[in-house]
Amino acid sequence: MLQAQKLSAAALKYSGLNIESLDNTVLATIINKKVENITAIKDYNHSLTSESFIERKPHEFKRALQGNKRHFILECKKSSPSLGDFCPDFNLEKIVSCYNDRADEISVLTEEFFFKGSFEYLKQVRKLTEKPILCKDFIIAKEQIEIAKKIGADAVLLMLSVLTFDKFLELYNFAKELNLDVLTEVANEAEAKFAVEHHIDIIGINNRNLHTLTIDLNNAKKLYPLFPKDTVVISESGIKTHRDIVNMLPIKNFLIGSALCSEIDIELKANSLLYGFNKLCGLTDKAGIETAINNKFSLAGLIFAPQSPRCINLDRAAKLALNPIYKSKINFCGVFKDADLDTVVEIVTKLCLKFVQLHGKESPEYIKTLHEKCPKLTIIKALGMSESLNNEDYLLFKEYVAKADLLLLDSKNPGSGKEFDKSLIPDFINKDKTIISGGIGPSNIASILTLNFCGIDCNSCLESAPGKKDPELTRKLFDRINEIKE
Repeated sequence: MLQAQKLSAAALKYSGLNIESLDNTVLATIINKKVENITAIKDYNHSLTSESFIERKPHEFKRALQGNKRHFILECKKSSPSLGDFCPDFNLEKIVSCYNDRADEISVLTEEFFFKGSFEYLKQVRKLTEKPILCKDFIIAKEQIEIAKKIGADAVLLMLSVLTFDKFLELYNFAKELNLDVLTEVANEAEAKFAVEHHIDIIGINNRNLHTLTIDLNNAKKLYPLFPKDTVVISESGIKTHRDIVNMLPIKNFLIGSALCSEIDIELKANSLLYGFNKLCGLTDKAGIETAINNKFSLAGLIFAPQSPRCINLDRAAKLALNPIYKSKINFCGVFKDADLDTVVEIVTKLCLKFVQLHGKESPEYIKTLHEKCPKLTIIKALGMSESLNNEDYLLFKEYVAKADLLLLDSKNPGSGKEFDKSLIPDFINKDKTIISGGIGPSNIASILTLNFCGIDCNSCLESAPGKKDPELTRKLFDRINEIKE
């Protein structure tokens, strides 16, 4: 963990630093090093020849964050003062490949001493994407902005916690002269009011206290109402789950880095974080798996219940679940109904399943034994919602809450395409660990999402025939997941 410092003598003499905000903080530790390194930064700027300049269309960064949907700035980040070296596989080709299919823009850390970033990383990312790029650094000099422009950034970050208001305006106007957009970071009400007074058009609200490094996700929600409606406002730092994103409404723009780059299976994490922990069930062929992957589902459901019209045999399931093409793109979930425990264990082992869903009357003891036999397995217990439920049923549900890893709430007749009465959902259900199912399709997804469960489970409402998923219907549903109704 980075320790707080007093500003160095050189930093105290450096023109334009927000001394009152910085002194005796962890930010001072970073800025002391930045001031110490400023000569090297200027030398690097002079070394960049005109032949290497990358010209970009102006204001692409701001344009990419407009419209009635959620927008994501996804970050290339390998280390931080609070987390240390958290990225086990900082492979920019792999990271940017994931982001190209999900991000509206890409942020690249270029601070080299505490975040282990570099301008070379930004140059590499520029070659890998056409999306707008944010150069994220502790900018205190015009030369840093010139470097960002020359190597292909579309926007730079300026922090009001680091700069005096006069220095900020000087650097802000300089960036605008270079046709760069500016993401202005604010952390408190005074900084927010200054930004409003000066008609700053792109705002990042940092949920991290830069003096203590603690996170408060309410900071963005607290400051958001201070800005005019036409301001592009971005929530920065601390986003770890999709429910964090949903709970930020009416904010619709997010900068996310550590939560993604810390994962080896970055695509799987991105899907659940950005869109929810969603499952497409009743898959029987490669086309269905590809539909699930293309629409960012986290789980592909393979049904082994003989009574289901979507039941799949073990050989066919193996060709899907063990296909190396799908590794790191989607997890497979075996769905069982009152199956013999040894049969479930055998299928889990043969298919290397990480998830199972139990859709029958399996007891809490059954779940406990399955956990003992397959300790790494995530067990989802489905609960049928109907008006005939009684107190005894709800007491049993409480036992499932304690034994299962996740719950799934479904209609009494799964696969029927019918919704259940949501007033039947008991208060003790933890939405962070519960998936909702039952007749979910493009026509009702908007209302389902307002319930704010950790994910959705879709099946028959996205089919052209039992077991055959309709790519067009599935795309319609996916497109509505991050729509924002004004």
